[in-house]
Amino acid sequence: MDDIKIFTLALVFYIMCVFCDGFHIRKECNIKSNLFIYVISLHYLVRTFFVFGWLFNNKTVLTMYVIGAIILIIHWVTNGWNCIITEIENIECGKDQKKKYKIAVIDDITWSALNTLLIIVLSIIATNKLFKY
Repeated sequence: MDDIKIFTLALVFYIMCVFCDGFHIRKECNIKSNLFIYVISLHYLVRTFFVFGWLFNNKTVLTMYVIGAIILIIHWVTNGWNCIITEIENIECGKDQKKKYKIAVIDDITWSALNTLLIIVLSIIATNKLFKY
């Protein structure tokens, strides 16, 4: 898949996340601040990059992906497996700062482990692609 198609797919994913989930959370939390939308948008921008970044065939994007993944995992480990952006969202929403979002029946520890494993696997794929260039 060429980079334009990947970018288009990522853009559609990003827009869907921000408009569907972001506005739902804003309504659920009764948020009036535009800052919250910016925080949600930043969170989904980071998420979108880590979902699709490894697919690109651009050496700069792949390098940013691998370095970003290392930084992300270090951040999670040093912040008690919490994302600082999620913490800001929780503060804005009036929830416990360290509360994580439950996904179906997966507990927080399992969800954190799955996220970390996914980022590691995708980083290995991105690193492998980098060495092919």
